[in-house]
Amino acid sequence: MHVTMHARRRAILTALLSAAAVACKDKNTPTMATKKSALGDSADQVMFGLKHALTTAGVRRGELQADTAFFYDEMNRMELRKVHTLFFDPSGVKTATMTALRGTYDVRTQKLDGRGDVVVTSDDGRKLTSPHLTYDRTINQISSDTAFTFTAPGRTISGIGFRSDPQLRNVQVLSGARGGTELPAGGLQHKAKP
Repeated sequence: MHVTMHARRRAILTALLSAAAVACKDKNTPTMATKKSALGDSADQVMFGLKHALTTAGVRRGELQADTAFFYDEMNRMELRKVHTLFFDPSGVKTATMTALRGTYDVRTQKLDGRGDVVVTSDDGRKLTSPHLTYDRTINQISSDTAFTFTAPGRTISGIGFRSDPQLRNVQVLSGARGGTELPAGGLQHKAKP
């Protein structure tokens, strides 16, 4: 009886292993789909409603806000969704705003990388749009190496690549500058010399 039970177990085990081997070779066998994480890889921390002060040498340069922030690299890199950044002058007065669909903020380099419908608007009416730009907090400068359009009252400039202060007072076009100035109705006033 002991021999029969042992033989029966061996026969069942052999049958199961044979069936598994056949199933592995069968290309028509459905495979189980695996669900991917929405984050791509696991974040150290996730925060909703982020507000982060951007200071340089104790002076508040800006305030970084985001709908959602994913922290990586031991909390040194933030991947952001729905970015909204406020810029301030040295006396603490808000001077401009930047919005973007996505962004990356590197705590070590102090650079904010905005991507997707990036818009910078100064409080006195200047506006710059680009698919991508970088804000370097250490030198208080925004820049890009891609297409952009800058508008100010009566003036429009576009090109490829720029550098500027966040208030858009000094926009430097790197290449392909185009645009012009709208003249007021009646044209230029010119005084003739006596």
